Amino acid sequence: MARAQRVKVPVTVRYGAAGPVLHQFAQSNKRVRLIIGPLGSGKTYTCIQELQKRIVTQKPNAMGERKSRWVAIRNTYPDLETTTIPDFREVFTDDFGTFKQSTPPRFTMFFGLEDNTTVQAEVFFLALDQPDDIRKLRGTQLTGGWINEAKEVPRDALDMLDSRIGRYPSRKDLGDYWHGIIGDSIAPDEDHWLAEFADKPPDGWEIFIQPGAAIWKVGKWEVNPSAENIHNLQPGYYNALIQGKRKDWIEVNVANKFGSVKDGRPVHPDFSKEWHVSHTPLEADIKRELYIGIDFGRTPAAAFFQRIGNQIRVIDELVTENMGALKFGQILKRHINEYYANFKCQFWGDPAGEDQAQTRDETPYDMLSAAGIDASPVWTNDFAFRQNSLDNLLTTAEEGQPLIMFDAEKCIYLIKGLNGGYQFRRLRVSGRDEFHDKPHKNIFSHVCEALHYGLMGSGAGEELIGFQDDGDIGKIESDSEFKGWHPKTVGV
Repeated sequence: MARAQRVKVPVTVRYGAAGPVLHQFAQSNKRVRLIIGPLGSGKTYTCIQELQKRIVTQKPNAMGERKSRWVAIRNTYPDLETTTIPDFREVFTDDFGTFKQSTPPRFTMFFGLEDNTTVQAEVFFLALDQPDDIRKLRGTQLTGGWINEAKEVPRDALDMLDSRIGRYPSRKDLGDYWHGIIGDSIAPDEDHWLAEFADKPPDGWEIFIQPGAAIWKVGKWEVNPSAENIHNLQPGYYNALIQGKRKDWIEVNVANKFGSVKDGRPVHPDFSKEWHVSHTPLEADIKRELYIGIDFGRTPAAAFFQRIGNQIRVIDELVTENMGALKFGQILKRHINEYYANFKCQFWGDPAGEDQAQTRDETPYDMLSAAGIDASPVWTNDFAFRQNSLDNLLTTAEEGQPLIMFDAEKCIYLIKGLNGGYQFRRLRVSGRDEFHDKPHKNIFSHVCEALHYGLMGSGAGEELIGFQDDGDIGKIESDSEFKGWHPKTVGV
């Protein structure tokens, strides 16, 4: 083997100037460490420097060899080639080794240090956004890995990577040594695996969350003076970045708030998580009627709410996938028996449920009845009526309180749906924004529309949408909680 080139490589990398959170990341010795931060916050560069530090300071074996093998992961090969690899090469220059555009691409290092040890390491680059790609990790023997933009990488990739680290060098060759996973990401969606771990990191994990680079102040976005890495950016970088952008884009990419950037147009744009989601649990009151709206199809769902004074309190939801009305009715019945036994329940649903299925004579309402759920259809499936039944509540307040509120823990799909998951999808029209005239059907749409039916059936907002009962749906009672007509009451 050729004599190793003696080069002067720093074994300690200083991070302090980039920001306190990045410094804490660098000082940690946890097995899994991830940084969540805004665009331009220095998190990627910090991970690469951490990778450099771990390679150069790897424990030497009896021969004085500092051996390690690493993988750098991104969601797609185009992203690897245009972003991850160029960023990596800014730190790992030709002085450190040789880059080869192979399959997969790899960077190989063999050089000597001033303490007469030699670094023998390699980093290879993989895209792991598909199940077939994830299988590429099987059989690899690694020291550790770096996940670039972790929010774009599936949980299965992380799990597979976690099973391959600490395998090279072998314990027989080196004994105990540090091995682990580092990663960086912009803010993930609230139900992403990364958000779950940020809330409750597993043993041996540490999640570092940088301050947002923008803050909402007096009705406008301002640059956060506590943002990290500002001194390494062009003057005015963040101020320019927040100009002309949608609120959801700024919240995720600049303010470092967990959420999603919506490509479509929300069906209910007046919904506000800060205003309409309760900061305390909304407890069900057995003395009050429980209203349950139902949507059918192969993804049936239900929304549960009560009225306290003039306020609607949405306290629960039931979201399912790929089942018929009979099975859904059985699940709904069990849910009610478990959580709302002895409540007086009123069930209202999609009038399309009165149609017979193509393969049997019973309607979805018949199948619900067989499961012990006595539900009635609302008077119309007109989308404008349904949309307005909720919009009128979202845009109305009384004594400083919204007329509709949602439980934060039990209405996850409703909240995500109203926050943009329930949307009109964008049409691919060059040069302008145009959208479909009907909402996109997805996991969020069904429970939101179940809430529509429940609100309409209960009479909530009926006087605001200009519809009067024709006598066919229910009867008017003087003690009705809602003006107009009163739904049938069924004991469960």
